[in-house]
Amino acid sequence: MDKVINVVRPGNPMPSLSGRTNTYKEDIYEMQKSNGSVYRLFKSQYETERKKMMSGRQELYKHNKYSNLYKGHYNYWEFIRYLAKNGRVGGFQCIKSKENELKIDYFNATGEELEENQYNPDLNPDTWGNAMRVFFPELNGLSIEEINEMLPGDVVVKKWENTNELVISRMSYVLELLSMGFRHGKNHSIEKIEEHVKKFVNSD
Repeated sequence: MDKVINVVRPGNPMPSLSGRTNTYKEDIYEMQKSNGSVYRLFKSQYETERKKMMSGRQELYKHNKYSNLYKGHYNYWEFIRYLAKNGRVGGFQCIKSKENELKIDYFNATGEELEENQYNPDLNPDTWGNAMRVFFPELNGLSIEEINEMLPGDVVVKKWENTNELVISRMSYVLELLSMGFRHGKNHSIEKIEEHVKKFVNSD
């Protein structure tokens, strides 16, 4: 969806293309296309367009793929608790043509907007897709190989560049974490995550 650059509230004057100044009873959204052109939508139109856009994007985390795979696995859910306490979600990247997809995926998983300062839209155009990551400190007593052994096969823990942090870069996995209550940065909903953990750790 195109970028919102201004919202004119009800009752405020707005110049029209004909030069007249009008006032309206609902919000007017000024939108900007990627080529810089600007157009306007009533709030009702904006909401309709937004819903259409959101419903058109597959919800990758929708069926709790990884949670269902690890029902009753105590060590796995202890790792999720560790991430909730110590993990940092970030490293969001996209190519410009897939910027909306990144925003939609985050919104569908969290119900919250992804702010423009929370991702990098300048990936090389040859990059195959978007990226989301969760970073966390090394676990005392567990090697990277041992952590990977208790995670799904398509989820790989690696050392993050020249730091002491470890990272998981599997986007569908990070989206499922977001749907549990994780959020960009470290402001996770511990209570919501714990509810999710208890639902699956005690499952038969």
